[in-house]
Amino acid sequence: MAELSLRYMQVQISAKSNEGLPGVELIDFFHKFEFLSLIEVLPNGMHCIVQANYDDLSVLDLEYSSFELIKKIEVRENSALLEIKTLGPIPKIFAQLSETWWISPTYVDENGLLVTMRGTSASLRKSLDNLTELVGQSYRVKSSSKTLHNPTIVSDLPNKQKEVLQKAIQMGYYSRPRKTTQKAIADALGVKQATISEHLQNAEANIIADYTKHFEI
Repeated sequence: MAELSLRYMQVQISAKSNEGLPGVELIDFFHKFEFLSLIEVLPNGMHCIVQANYDDLSVLDLEYSSFELIKKIEVRENSALLEIKTLGPIPKIFAQLSETWWISPTYVDENGLLVTMRGTSASLRKSLDNLTELVGQSYRVKSSSKTLHNPTIVSDLPNKQKEVLQKAIQMGYYSRPRKTTQKAIADALGVKQATISEHLQNAEANIIADYTKHFEI
């Protein structure tokens, strides 16, 4: 089965370039605020899981203009795993694009914002166009057909999971709005819908586990 034609892109926006945007406030309270996994796309951003590193545990009780805290999944003295909804304009830009996904490493630290994406060439170009409208040309970009400082998680999946996941992506199962169903994927691969459901759930669980295993406790 042919590999999908997806590319990787990494965008670095300095803290100075980000002045005036909500995400800059995170630098004052967190050493690192890292995107780990997307739960769902929202009209104004992302519902996602992040890891936050800090000196003072009390920063988790403050209110921020860049995100809404939904749940403290796990908390330690200097780091926490959080479920949040983003409120800033930069996550909104990418959330509104189909065929582009944030992947690890994506984070805010003292240097600013680093976003790593995977997607189609057209969607990645559109993301840069939208970003330029927001912050001008004050960012750096790296692009590659291969992973950028990040394991190719899909290639590490068992063959059946990888085949089903790639077919699902190809047919638009993860597009927004969704363009196909599990039954249609099952018909295309000549298997039962229950088999597709099982493989997709296992593949998604493996990907999430790969992200969250880096959570330091």
